[in-house]
Amino acid sequence: EGWEYPGVGLIMAHDSGMQQMLRDAAASAGKKAFGCVPDSAPTDTNGSPESCALFSAKGSGDSNRTGGHGAFFLEWYHKTLMSHGEAVLRSAVSAFPKTAGLAFSVKVSGIHWHCMHPSRAAETCAGYAPNPETGAGAYGSIAKMLGRVAREASVDVFFNFTCLEMSNASQGPGMPQAASAPEDLIAEVRRACIQESVPLCGENALQFGLPES
Repeated sequence: EGWEYPGVGLIMAHDSGMQQMLRDAAASAGKKAFGCVPDSAPTDTNGSPESCALFSAKGSGDSNRTGGHGAFFLEWYHKTLMSHGEAVLRSAVSAFPKTAGLAFSVKVSGIHWHCMHPSRAAETCAGYAPNPETGAGAYGSIAKMLGRVAREASVDVFFNFTCLEMSNASQGPGMPQAASAPEDLIAEVRRACIQESVPLCGENALQFGLPES
């Protein structure tokens, strides 16, 4: 079975390379027991936040996102994918000679479903883990990284966000609401880009024709 909206997705950290990186990070932090993906991580790509112990708002304990193991893992997961994204961007920048008018656009998926749930589970599975203390999304740190690379390489880098045509009232014909708030999410991204002086561009996630768009 494949993924269907509005499933939270899956954590992508089970290959040998990621597992070794996680073990090394846990050992360096003096938390060797945390060197594995928590058993509470989602196993059903089409599940909801409340069907997964890692994300459940009613959950508690070490393996919940607010617990020791869960919080450590999600912070590591986010930082690891951020580092990978920065490395890819730097490679792309170095591959093209500087030319007038040349700019880079980094696409960041507008994962708007479950963004109103405290865990922001679907975003988190994609690596956009929220700040565990404030609940703010990962877009500030993404914008900060894009701005840093742009300044150091003296190039223009755009934050390219999707779902710009969507409203909080409708996510498309027949689609469940699923704690979704794309307008709020776009506003959050816009604030992050303004804060970090990063240009914002975007695209639609679906075809035109939504009555509320």
